[in-house]
Amino acid sequence: MKVEISSGNYDVIDSGTIVANLAEPIEFKVSNLKFIITFKSDIKQEKTTVEKEVLGTDTLKFTLINFNNSLGHRNNSSLSLGKYGSQKLFLNYGVYSISDTIGKIFHYTFFLEKEA
Repeated sequence: MKVEISSGNYDVIDSGTIVANLAEPIEFKVSNLKFIITFKSDIKQEKTTVEKEVLGTDTLKFTLINFNNSLGHRNNSSLSLGKYGSQKLFLNYGVYSISDTIGKIFHYTFFLEKEA
């Protein structure tokens, strides 16, 4: 049995949880697109930020800085990743710190805007 999930004008194409090792990046492949998630702590700044870097024509790298709270952090709005065919692709995530040395719990959902 196939389960289809949607939320408003978006179809959920994948959703899950990863218990991530701090030293290793998380890599997602959506067809020919690659998304890399890394974590970094920076004592020089207090707030959480996300740095975005384009690596070639089909890879985006996101560095999540100071996502160190055990109560969690999440994006305030869906993160636009570009287009998949003619549809817009988005990512929502939540991050919970296990400890400063062990890793993170990374919840994610990829959304694809429904065709008009």
